[in-house]
Amino acid sequence: MPYDAAGSFDIDLPFLTDPRGSGPGIECRNAGTNHYQVIFAFPAGIQGTPTLVVQPGAGKRARGTLSITEDAVTVDLLAQDQQIVTLRLRNVNIGSYTRHGRPE
Repeated sequence: MPYDAAGSFDIDLPFLTDPRGSGPGIECRNAGTNHYQVIFAFPAGIQGTPTLVVQPGAGKRARGTLSITEDAVTVDLLAQDQQIVTLRLRNVNIGSYTRHGRPE
């Protein structure tokens, strides 16, 4: 996630269905503009046309737009501070790889 002069930082984002039961990925700083960028990188080229669903926290607002490159989806997110936002990518097909990046 970019953070102006401080640069970008990696934050682990768990899968919703992660069997290890890991919690949410947390960005604990406020960029001041409530604008964030989330990059989903994949181990192979993306096939199909991914779509984005943004689910804001209770009583909050959030919206996002996406751009697609060969092996990544970038989400530009505008969200109110202090909330959990759920991002869902749909229609992402990366060929013979599973969601954990291992060949099937």
